[in-house]
Amino acid sequence: MRRTSHVVERPRANLHKPNTKRSRSDTLRFSPQIMAAVEAFVYTEVDVLGRYLMDTSTAARRPTCALARRTLRSDRHACGHHAGENSGEMARHAARAAGVTSRRAAMTYRYFYDTEFIEDGRVIDLVSIGVVDENGREFYAVSTEYDDTNALPWVRRNVLDKLPSPADAAWRSRARIRTDLYAFLIEPVKDRPSERIEMWAWYAAYDHVALAQLWGAMPDLPREIPRFTKDLRQLWDDLGRPPLPDANDRHDALVDARHNLARWRTMSALRRSAG
Repeated sequence: MRRTSHVVERPRANLHKPNTKRSRSDTLRFSPQIMAAVEAFVYTEVDVLGRYLMDTSTAARRPTCALARRTLRSDRHACGHHAGENSGEMARHAARAAGVTSRRAAMTYRYFYDTEFIEDGRVIDLVSIGVVDENGREFYAVSTEYDDTNALPWVRRNVLDKLPSPADAAWRSRARIRTDLYAFLIEPVKDRPSERIEMWAWYAAYDHVALAQLWGAMPDLPREIPRFTKDLRQLWDDLGRPPLPDANDRHDALVDARHNLARWRTMSALRRSAG
């Protein structure tokens, strides 16, 4: 019997067909952790820019900024703690390089003020207000609308009797005080959106109410004016009650405002020297 051998030929490679397989070096691959960090960095940068736009743009842009912040929070949660920290640091460097300032880095324009008022436990009735800044600008006004029927003898003797003559230009209606004071406070910062107003007083709680109620209810206070006044008395206590400049002719609102500025300068120098 004749034996035959079966030979199976393998198909020859098509030399004209291009090789579609890529080597490992042809394709760049990143781990999921790196990709998450990059994604979080992008959203963090969006958040920083969003905060800047919120401060300088119209209210119509604010929802977009809020959306960016919500997205950032969700992405930070998804990519993990360390990725969020690293990306946040990268975004802060990028923002600084681009000249974008955050709310914390905003410059401060400080005012120091004092008010004289009549109060009966329910109503704080503004009598006068004095305001100074660190550059020598000053504001002083006396209300023509305060009711002295509830004034205690001490207030009459130490405040009302020391007010300027009724012919003095300092006497104004509450509406006029409100308008003039707003213009005074806003003038230095109106063209500098990165600068924030800061208000300081000594035992500031009642002073802030007397100031804010010039505009009526709390929501009516202009957004440029802070919703709280920082307390020099508290700062003095925190610093260990160091010696401060003596006051002269107390219970004159403008004199007391100048004294508050002197207190601030003394305490600021102490804080700088403490390092």
